[in-house]
Amino acid sequence: MSNLGADLVEADVRLYRGRLEVRHLRTVGPLPILWDRWQLAAPRRRRLQLAELDGEVVGFALYLSDYSTFAGRSGIFLEDLFVTAPARGRGIGRSLLARLAAIARERGATSLNLMVLDWNPAREFYHRLGCAPVAGWLPYQVSGAALYRLAEEDR
Repeated sequence: MSNLGADLVEADVRLYRGRLEVRHLRTVGPLPILWDRWQLAAPRRRRLQLAELDGEVVGFALYLSDYSTFAGRSGIFLEDLFVTAPARGRGIGRSLLARLAAIARERGATSLNLMVLDWNPAREFYHRLGCAPVAGWLPYQVSGAALYRLAEEDR
């Protein structure tokens, strides 16, 4: 596995397109531009671990540093994990998450956090690794028109 810096690699775009196709999703713009924006948005916090098999990039874990005011320590937030279909079942996803857990431990972090779509069949995979829903917490988001309306109050 390798840690990618600011350079955009064609393999990254190919993998990300594959991830979107699996989930039947679309992006809001061209992928290289989106990746460049992401790279610039949080240069010290963003990280990408790539997994290779036989010299080919077959997966990635996109993650950020986060912080818990309750624990008073940092953690890691896994934004996205993807392994190509032919490489699944070979321990690649597990290796990527093990790498993130090791990074968390090295940093003295208290947790590795992630969000999983309720329909995602990979939920069983996460459960086998020891991931569990966080009791008492619900994911919330403000986006779209609500985000813009709220931002208008900052005048």
